This record gives sequence, C-alpha cells and structure tokens, in this order.
Amino acid sequence: MKRVILIAVPIGIFVGLTVARLALTNNFALPIVIMYLFLFTAVFPIARKLIKGHFDTFEAENFFIIPFTLYSLSLPYQIISENTLANEHILALYLAVCLIGLISFLTGYYTKLGKLISHYLRHFTQVNNNQLALGGWFLLGFGLILIFLLMRSAGGLFGYLEMGYGGKLYLYMRGRGYLAYGFYFYILALFILFISCIGMRERLRFILTAIFAIIFITFEFRMGARSAILNLLIGLLVIFHYGVKRIRPSLAIIAIMVVYIGGVMFAHARSELPFGISHTLSFMIRNLSFKLLSPISIGEFIAPSQALWELLENGVTRIPYQFGMSYLRIPLIMIPLVLFPTRPLALAEWRVATFYPEVYQSGGGLGFFTLAEGFINFSFAGAILHMFLYGLFARATYEYFRTNYKNKANLLLYATILPWVVLGIRIDTAPIIKTLLLAYIIPTLIILMFSREIPHFVQNDRGK
Repeated sequence: MKRVILIAVPIGIFVGLTVARLALTNNFALPIVIMYLFLFTAVFPIARKLIKGHFDTFEAENFFIIPFTLYSLSLPYQIISENTLANEHILALYLAVCLIGLISFLTGYYTKLGKLISHYLRHFTQVNNNQLALGGWFLLGFGLILIFLLMRSAGGLFGYLEMGYGGKLYLYMRGRGYLAYGFYFYILALFILFISCIGMRERLRFILTAIFAIIFITFEFRMGARSAILNLLIGLLVIFHYGVKRIRPSLAIIAIMVVYIGGVMFAHARSELPFGISHTLSFMIRNLSFKLLSPISIGEFIAPSQALWELLENGVTRIPYQFGMSYLRIPLIMIPLVLFPTRPLALAEWRVATFYPEVYQSGGGLGFFTLAEGFINFSFAGAILHMFLYGLFARATYEYFRTNYKNKANLLLYATILPWVVLGIRIDTAPIIKTLLLAYIIPTLIILMFSREIPHFVQNDRGK
C-alpha cells in the first residue's frame, strides 16, 4: 500500500497541476470544471478499493477506466492546452457526454444484474491439461496455415513485411480478412498452451510456447501492430497474475506506465520500421522526451474520439441517427466479405468512407469511439444505454471468472475477453463482437469441450 501511495500521489499532483495550468491560461471555465468531475469519477472507484484493500489489479473495471479516460480527455486537452479556436459549448457538451458515459458504465458495472447474470451461466469442469495442450497445438498449427496462405498471396514473408502497417496492408486485407484470423488463433493458442503449463512440470512445452510468443511479438513489432501485441501482453499478464503469482498494484502501475511509454514512442517510431527493428528501437530511445509522451502527440487517442465531436458539431441534419441499425447489422457484418461483397459497412468504415474518403481509398482508418456509437443510435439515451450495457458485460465477465478463478477454463475465457474490454473502446461494436465470437470465444469453447474431464457443465453455486 505504501508503494501504491508513493506512486499514486505524484501522478495525482501531476494531473492536478496540469488541469490547474489549463484553468489559469485559458477561458474554457465550464469544460475544465467538467474535466475535473470526470477525473474525480474515474479515480474514485479505484482509490476506494485501494484504501479498503479490495483492489484486484486485473479487474475488468480498471482495464476500462484508464484507457477510457485517455480516449475521452485527449481531444479536450489538446483544444484547451493549445488554445485552439473551438466552440466552447460543443467542448462542454462533449465532456458532459463522456462524463455521462463513464457514470453509465460504472452504474452498469456495480448493479447487481452483472452478478446475477454470471450466477446463472454454466461453468466448465476442470480441464485435462494434456488434451488442452493438444487443442492449443492444433489451433497454433491451423493459425500458421492461415498466416502462410495470407502471406503467399503477398509474395511471401518479405512481400508481406514490405507492406508495413499502413493503408497498403489494409487494402490488401479487404477480401482476405478471414485469413488474418490466423493471427488471432495464434494468440489464443499461446494462451491455451501457457495455461496448460500451470501447475505442471512441462518445461519443454513452456519453452516452446515462449519461443513462439517471442516470434509473434517480434513479427508484430516489425509490422507495427500495436493492438496485437497489447492483446497478447494483457492476456499473458492475466494468466500470470491469477495462475502463477499475484502482481502487486504498485508493480501494475509501473507496468502500465512502461506500456504507455513504449506504446506512444512506438507510434512515433513506426515510420522507421522499414530500416529494421534495431534501428526502430534505437530511434525510440534517442527521441524519448516528455513532449512526445503526451497523449495528444499521437492520433491514437484523438482520432476515435473525434467521432463523438463530429456528431455533436454536425447534428442530426448531416449525420442522422441510426436508431439501432449499427447493432442490427452485426449479423450481416459477421459474414466474410468474400461471401458477401455488398455487406453493410461497420461504423468505423462508414465514418471514413463518408467524411474522409481519401483516407478510406488509401486503406486508412480512424476508429469509432464506443461512446459515439450509442450516441449516433439514440442520442443521449443511446449513450447511456450503450455504456450501461458495456459495464454490465464487463462485470458479468469478471464475476463469472472470479467465482472459480482457479479453474483453467475460466482463466482462459477471462484472458481472451479482457483485452477486448480495452480494445473495444476505440471501435464500434460490430467488429468487436465479430472478432470475439469467431476468433476467440467459439474456438475456446470447442477446445474446452474437447478438453474437459467430466462430460457436463457445472452450475455456479456462488451465492446460493
């Protein structure tokens, strides 16, 4: 606890001084007040659990609040700190919607409904480690075959690497996205294999799995794929935290800072990747500076959240409400493009195709803030309901896992879902549900069915 306080207090002082500086040098009084309220609302549940000693480092709530805060406040921080000419009314309204969204998430998270849902979900019995490992090796092999087919069409490994992380790769992926699922299967296979090693003397299996993990991280680093690396790292940390040794909150805070610094610097250095990994790492170290570490120095936190700003600024006259269509279209969007070339666009695709056609034609993307999806469907009511359901889902997932966290089946499901609680903030619902179901949950359930020791589910008896 003392270490947590030693780390948290300086961070709090820094945030307070930053907001105070904004208040002293600008005229955006109301937006700054709302920003203060947002920060207080974000910090309060985490601080409360730290003080009471109930803090769980890898609880779903924590993995939502921190990135949601970055996505929500980066755009207003940029406007206020740079004294950009912007409509103060729109800025205050934007911050108010973000604050309402955060409160709605927390309401959904802390309502008893999440616990109730998890209580009635069936649990797998304990799995057989050897059968689980066999399923992991099979999935790894299947993923490698899909990756091989994907790269063969690009002229092999080096042809694929030459495309880099930008629009050229995304254009190449259109119509071939089903082959890209090989990377998701690769990640899931690593989760399965590492979990199968817990509590077992399987040194060779662990070493081989670690080698495959290093190869994957190296490859994705060379491609500039931050989300794939983040997905893998979060899942592996969950497995280590609950399956091997608990990570103290103080170490978790340090790890978050390291990941943030590494991610931001990597965003600045991705243009150097064609010159090699060692050159890119050297570039990141040489150019490390406080200015570059600001969340507004990269587009990651600003581009998706601008979707909400665009909705508020343009109004329904230019951007009509969807009235739930973005959710109703999910089954159609889940169909592979090669089978359904005229399928509707997901919101993130629709946004760039409609308002940034040059970006869409070049294969680029800007994301779509999850809060904006609720708003574009049913205005303020949609934002509230969307974020309430987001919080409900996060709590039900965590409670389902927590009821029997020593069960490897529960651990695997939580390790696969938690990263998408984070990644889902910057994108609309359709691609998240599509990827989660087809690439993670369905394959996981099939492998768990194959690996269980007793041929039936068990009822969750917690709370009876």
